[in-house]
Amino acid sequence: MNYRLLILAIVFFVPFSVHSFMLSNTRVIYSGGQKKAPLLVKSTSKTDEVIQFWISDFIETDTPLEEKKPSLVVFPNVIKINDGNPKYVYISLLEGADGKNNLPQDKESIFWITARKIPLLSEESEGKPAISIAQAVKIKVFYRPEGLEDIIKRDGAEENIVLSCSNNNLTINNKTPYIFSPTNVSIDGKENSFIDVIYPGNNTTDINCGKEVSFNFIDDYGSERLYTYKVN
Repeated sequence: MNYRLLILAIVFFVPFSVHSFMLSNTRVIYSGGQKKAPLLVKSTSKTDEVIQFWISDFIETDTPLEEKKPSLVVFPNVIKINDGNPKYVYISLLEGADGKNNLPQDKESIFWITARKIPLLSEESEGKPAISIAQAVKIKVFYRPEGLEDIIKRDGAEENIVLSCSNNNLTINNKTPYIFSPTNVSIDGKENSFIDVIYPGNNTTDINCGKEVSFNFIDDYGSERLYTYKVN
């Protein structure tokens, strides 16, 4: 059966599994020693599904698209899958003519990878008014330069976080080259504001200080670990 793309669509971002298609990871760790990082895509659909991929900055800026210098690329960026035909896509560094990339080599960098199911219409639907829901998955990509593990091991590195109080706001000093991703924050036993990521160095927040702060951090394998800290 031939298909045509539906022009009008609504995009919804949902967890890493989207009904008929799913990603094998909740995050991708791309180590600098790798030529590429794989991501497996599966489907439970009996019919073909077309999935499009792209990588974007973790924090969007106002920089015009033509002036942006992409650091990572995903290939292939469009795949066709069904329940008997899972496929891999790969994330790779974009390097300049000198063979170097434009990412820091002394700390991690973070991006988003988005997988979107392209809405399709069969020939029977041609000419009929319709709206399709373009379902999308969005997960974090961590680029980890080669050699960071020689400085400090990633496993348990969250123990090197130091908390302090400034003007009654919590300051988080991450003394590692790694980016940490908490699922929730508790101040003196009470759940508080959400923090998406903690970057290397000082992270200022608008969270009121307490005596003790607990974080549920996500490790490299997608598991949660609880860490509790005293506030200096």
